[in-house]
Order: sequence, then C-alpha cells, then structure tokens
Amino acid sequence: MMTSSKLYEMPELQEINRLPMHGAEIPFADDASALERQYENSPYFRSLNGRWKFSLYASPEEVPAGFLAQDFPDQTTISVPAHWDYDSLARPIYTNSRMPADFPPPPCVPQKNPTGIYRRDFTLPALWKNRRTVLHVGGAESYLEVYLNGSFVGMGKDTRLPSEFDLTPYLKKGRNQLVFKVIRWSDSSFVEDQDQWWMTGIYRRVYLYATSQAYIEDLFVNGDWNVEKHTGQLYIRIHAGFDLPTYLPAGPQEDFSVETTLFDKNGQCLWQEKSLLSCHFRDTGYVLEKTAELPEISPWSAEAPVLYTLLIKLLDPRGNILDIRSKRTGFRNIKIDGCNLLFNGKRVLIRGVNRHEHNMIKGKVLSMEDMLADIRLMKQFNFNAVRTSHYPDDPVWYDLCDEYGLYVL
Repeated sequence: MMTSSKLYEMPELQEINRLPMHGAEIPFADDASALERQYENSPYFRSLNGRWKFSLYASPEEVPAGFLAQDFPDQTTISVPAHWDYDSLARPIYTNSRMPADFPPPPCVPQKNPTGIYRRDFTLPALWKNRRTVLHVGGAESYLEVYLNGSFVGMGKDTRLPSEFDLTPYLKKGRNQLVFKVIRWSDSSFVEDQDQWWMTGIYRRVYLYATSQAYIEDLFVNGDWNVEKHTGQLYIRIHAGFDLPTYLPAGPQEDFSVETTLFDKNGQCLWQEKSLLSCHFRDTGYVLEKTAELPEISPWSAEAPVLYTLLIKLLDPRGNILDIRSKRTGFRNIKIDGCNLLFNGKRVLIRGVNRHEHNMIKGKVLSMEDMLADIRLMKQFNFNAVRTSHYPDDPVWYDLCDEYGLYVL
C-alpha cells in the first residue's frame, strides 16, 4: 500500500498504525544489564543511527512513484540523526511572531514543501527469531511515513514525540529495506509554531528493539514520601501486551505473573513482590496495579537526588521470564501551602531557566554530552529548575534531570 491523499493536511488524523505512547523503555535479557541500564548492551536493542541513503525533493508531489525501489537512483547519504536544512530547499528558519513560510489558511500547507526520502537496509539478529520487532523514531519534523520491504507500515505526526511501529508482519528473512518519507510542513506545523528555530528531518535516535510475544506494553511508576513517617509510598501500574496472532483466537488462557524488585543505588534489594496478572481481559484489561509502603527511604530533591531502581519481570504461567524492564524512580512529596511550594515538607524557592533543545552547530540534534553540558552550566549558576519550552524533550533529558537534581516544568 502507498498513500496517495494528503494525510499531512488532515488534522483529524494524527497517526496510522502507530503504537500507543508508553513508559516501558527497552527490554533487557538479564538482571545485571537491567540494573546498569545500559541499553546498548541489551541483545534486544539495535541502533539504526548512522549513514542512510537520502533523496530530497521540493514537494511531496515531486517524489517519484518508484521511490520504494531497492536500486532507486539519484541518492546521496545523510547522517541520522541530523537535520537536512543546510540544502537550498530547506534552510533553517527562525520565527517568533508569524508562521515560518507563506502558509495558506489551516490546515493547508505551502506547495513548496521539502520532502526527504531515507533508505536503510538491516538484517535482524538470529536471537530475534519468533520475537516482536518494534521500530522507534525519536523525532521527525514534521510528518513521517514508514515503509518496510515496499509495504506501508504507518504514519505519525507530533514532531516532538516518538513514533513507534510494530514491524513484525512486514519482516522477511535476511535483508530488509526500511524507507522513511519525511515532509517538512504539515497541519501540525500550525500548533507547533513557537519562537524557535525550525529545522527539518530526523533529529533524535532511531532504533529497533525486540520483545517476546507476551510483553510489558506500558509501565508507570510514582514514588511519594511520607513527611511524618519518613516512608516511601510506591505506586506501580503495569500493562501487559500480547501479540494477537500468537494468542488467537481467544487470547491467553492462563494467568501470567509479575515480579517487582526495588534496589538502592548500591544494588541492595529493598523490596520484592510477586503478583498474578489475570488472563481475563474483560476483568483487568491486562493491567496490574501495585502499591507498597517502604521504610527507611531517602527522599529525592534537587539538592539530594536520591534514586532507586525498579526491576519488573513478566513471567509466563510456568515461571519462565518473558520480559525484563528497568525504571529509576525517586520518592518525593509536593504540596502547595498558601503561597509556598513545599518539597518534602520544606519551602522551596524556584530558581529556573527556560531551555530549548538546541546546539549552535547541530540544531536540535543533541548528544548525551550536550545535555550534560547544559545541566553542568545550570548547576554551576545555582539553578534548580528547568522549563522545557515549549514541547516534550528527549526522554534522556528527563532521566538526567532525575539523576543530577533539577525540577522540571
């Protein structure tokens, strides 16, 4: 299937086949890797960053009909992640009070609408056989279409949010060809207009990850802190997912289980619990909620950013481990008392700064070192808070704020 209508001018349609947003992060194969949280070491993770074949056109209408061909001519190469605004077709634009081009009335976009075609081949590791393969595109401005082996996989807008797609039905043995179509202007551009630099292309990480056919689809963790008792109050919400073709016709027929373990910064186990996850979707929606009150927990604050690591395992009815996820969390209590913001029972004065994702050379393509440099500068001048103006940042940024101690607005 190839799309023919102008989906990028349909604000009522934000996505096709895109997986729901989630907080489950990347699967691990063992406890040690999960506790270290080194995603690149997981055998179920594969980065697609690097050099891609690339073609740039003045508008979507100028993209040739055969752009999905394996031996498509007229290609150069480009880094991913990177912007392609340094071409004469798509220069960087700064605006603060008007749209960045000659836009017709919403939701229509300019006819001159630079469109990039990305191509890359990959071969899946043998370990991924009979597993579910997911594509993660961290950020594409402004409109993304995904094709695999000549088939349309899906579409996503939301420039500052990731788009994920299940590639499993489209995979073939051996080499696979992945193609992206990225269009600069879309109906989303009208709501993404802010006082900032406009830069186009795939500017965050692109990678694949593999899950089992039963997996942790979403994970939410929150840690509160009891000011009087000095105890931590942990809340966990786990949503399991099941690959439908595997579990047809009626879904899983036996209960699964979830094992949750909390570790301190030294890797010492503080709490562990195992619970059943009902196989009856109509009763639970495959969702498990857990709470626990934990003694001797140190609270998190910008001055003392104490973090704990939660390990979550999904087990099949026979006790075999299917999925392992890791999440760091802190315990903190936030209240407003009159005009005072209380953090863990103490008055806090916010000393904050606005921040755009921006590098003076690479635009919105930020490395870990770039983010750490921003945090180091803020800490050096006694800032304790940051406002992500005006969009969701790279998830890595939030992890770093947790680790080094910054309140995020």
